[in-house]
Amino acid sequence: MSSDSLAREYVQCFCDGDVEAMARILSDDFHITGPIYEFHGKQAFLDRLRELNAPQAQYRILGQTASEEHASVFFHYLLGKLQLLMAMHFTIADGKLTDAILVFDTARLPKAK
Repeated sequence: MSSDSLAREYVQCFCDGDVEAMARILSDDFHITGPIYEFHGKQAFLDRLRELNAPQAQYRILGQTASEEHASVFFHYLLGKLQLLMAMHFTIADGKLTDAILVFDTARLPKAK
């Protein structure tokens, strides 16, 4: 699968809440960094998604760039009233996503009570 296809597949799996499909495209040592979390290892990340019941959200891809070893996706993430503009940058090796950086504006998240 090409790097741009892997990146789109990740966004689709994440937004669909399909943790099992996501597991197939992540390397075992997958590392993800976001504005409110960081996970080292595919299993830790997927376990957390399972704990959260991996919510299903709508999304719309706005744009994408890719090379052989990297891909970036820009998309709207819509979960109920929550609407976020997100950007993800991936590193790819041996047909798997190895690293991801997630960027979005945390000020748009609902305030904790």
